[in-house]
Amino acid sequence: MTIPELVLAMSITAMIGLAVGGLAAGLSYAHSHTDSLADAVQSGRAAMMSMEATLRRSKLVTATGAGALVAWMGDTNSDKSINLDELVLLEYQQGAGTVEQWQVVFPDSMGTVLRRLLNRRLSLSAVSDPATVRRLMSRPIYSRYLSQVVIATDVQRFEVGTNRAPPLCRLVLLRLSVGQGAESISLSNAVRLRADLTGSVRKVKGSYVLDL
Repeated sequence: MTIPELVLAMSITAMIGLAVGGLAAGLSYAHSHTDSLADAVQSGRAAMMSMEATLRRSKLVTATGAGALVAWMGDTNSDKSINLDELVLLEYQQGAGTVEQWQVVFPDSMGTVLRRLLNRRLSLSAVSDPATVRRLMSRPIYSRYLSQVVIATDVQRFEVGTNRAPPLCRLVLLRLSVGQGAESISLSNAVRLRADLTGSVRKVKGSYVLDL
């Protein structure tokens, strides 16, 4: 083989190597993109299903705000009022890129007297703002009982809408965007409270009250 032929053969081999390398890199990127998108879809759907289940079981949505809502899960202790441990806060933590579910959970072993002291009775007006409920749940006295569960990660947007202003709404619209760039996905769904108690809400002197 002459020198020119050898140089030509080496050039062809190098070009084939570059082409194969480029194809492999492209396939690797496509595979990574597909995996990231699948992860975003799975994460988003799981988060939506969790929030939908909570809302369907709830009796009232007492408050909504920027990326937040408060749901009352019902009169679990039959005292005909709203108690702290009956509330669930769903809130978008923009800095962390998460949606969290907060709830104060007292252990079954807690004594009756202590539970009565800690488990505050709350009026509808007292739970009409998500920030107020968050501050209440964040008090040091409840720190050991506060459950904070991350139900969605890599969140870019979380919005809440209702068919009527709380606490009279029966239909809640959730919008959730998760993932980054081309690997992001947006989900939305309308959730109806299955056994709401909006019929037990009335207005007295300009404020809503719960009449059970």
